[in-house]
Amino acid sequence: MKMDLEKIGISLRRYVLFLAAEKGLAKNSIDSQKNDLRIFYAFIKRRQGGIFDLYKVSAVIELINREKEKGKKASSLNRLLSSIKGYVSFCLGEYEAPFSPILKIESLKTSKHLPVYLKEVEVNKLLSRIKTENLEEKRDLLIIEVLYALGLRVSELCGLLRRDIDEVGRLVKVTGKGQKQRYIPIYDSLLKKMKHYIEENNIEEGDKIFKITRQKVWLIVKQRGVEAGIKENVHPHLFRHSFASHMIQRGAKIREIQELLGHSDVQTTEIYAHLDKSYLKDILNRKHTL
Repeated sequence: MKMDLEKIGISLRRYVLFLAAEKGLAKNSIDSQKNDLRIFYAFIKRRQGGIFDLYKVSAVIELINREKEKGKKASSLNRLLSSIKGYVSFCLGEYEAPFSPILKIESLKTSKHLPVYLKEVEVNKLLSRIKTENLEEKRDLLIIEVLYALGLRVSELCGLLRRDIDEVGRLVKVTGKGQKQRYIPIYDSLLKKMKHYIEENNIEEGDKIFKITRQKVWLIVKQRGVEAGIKENVHPHLFRHSFASHMIQRGAKIREIQELLGHSDVQTTEIYAHLDKSYLKDILNRKHTL
């Protein structure tokens, strides 16, 4: 089944609406797919004479190879492929067409890098260096503590509402990717800090706790890391890695970490099943019988 540029453009716009309305994907995820599909559309226009065949595997493979030659990483290429597959699957459903071999194209193999994370002493050092003499400093300290204590993505932090805090149950409702919700326990001292911050800033029930952009959080975290003398490149996701790694070191199970992080696939969580050498040496020194 062949589609010209006009039909592709119409179906792409409908697909983007489908991602938001039916799939419930977050804006960042939709934007990523839109960028991928722009690359796909431009390729069809330039290299395929403006015609896309829903059953022609070679066109998709040629696009992936061209992007690979430009130096794109396997992870980016796999995302591009996934976006195209999602779009093709949508078109097949729209036109009630049979299965396309494009959906069977295998992803590229990627090397698994262990996540970089801060040691507990580094996290404590960073937190202890932030003074709380004004509202801005109190906000910065609370942002970093919430990122680390709850293992949140930066988008989840920015989306936290006052009503998401269950003071009685000591739980925080977090809305993650695809609008999936999970509940994370919060310890008493952090709960008290959040209550105080909410009261001090007159935050209403339906208001966001941190009225701040993701970009601003990145700047805050980076600056606070520099001020604390942390050698590692400090960014918001680093605290999520640190949260998971420290939980593993303290005996938490992979499935427990998966639930806390909101991963739909346990394989995503398994990258945290590691211990750094210094931790292993410490265990050996304290536990070995000799």
